[in-house]
Amino acid sequence: MFENFKRIGEEIYVYENFLSKEESNNIVDILEKINEEEWIKENNFSRTEPLSEIIKLRNRINTMIPEGLYLGKASTATRLVKGNFWGEHSDIHDFTEAENLSKLYVEGTPYKELELSIYGLVVYLNKFEGGEIYYPTQNIIYAPNQGDMVIHSALPIALHGVKPVISEKRYSYSNHIYKKVKVPA
Repeated sequence: MFENFKRIGEEIYVYENFLSKEESNNIVDILEKINEEEWIKENNFSRTEPLSEIIKLRNRINTMIPEGLYLGKASTATRLVKGNFWGEHSDIHDFTEAENLSKLYVEGTPYKELELSIYGLVVYLNKFEGGEIYYPTQNIIYAPNQGDMVIHSALPIALHGVKPVISEKRYSYSNHIYKKVKVPA
């Protein structure tokens, strides 16, 4: 489904060196210049405001998305610092209602459309230790390299988490790949 990706598990794909070291270093240089007060703090991570460099990255990824699917609007970078991790989850967790309602739709009846996450994706922007993405139900731990992009199913088959970061910082760009689903109006 995704050209230039290698399959590392069921519905888990990696595009190695999607960004060159120079491209990712340019983004990291910008991220390193952001004052601590400007990072938006969320539970276990920090996020930037939208960045033009991330918008360019998003646009590049968007050219690779299969017809009928589309990339989310996210245009921020994410930062995990030493000791941060991300608990196990599947990316469809925020879209369960849309998924369930789509199963109730009967063709030919009135409907509205909702978006449903089909895949999650992460582009790794810097070199770091720890912070590996892992898929416990498939016994996979992937230690990404700077510039790699991982795409995985949003379904529980690709339940995943992030191991604690050992380095000072782990920078990435995350987004979802969506499709529209019909649900009863």
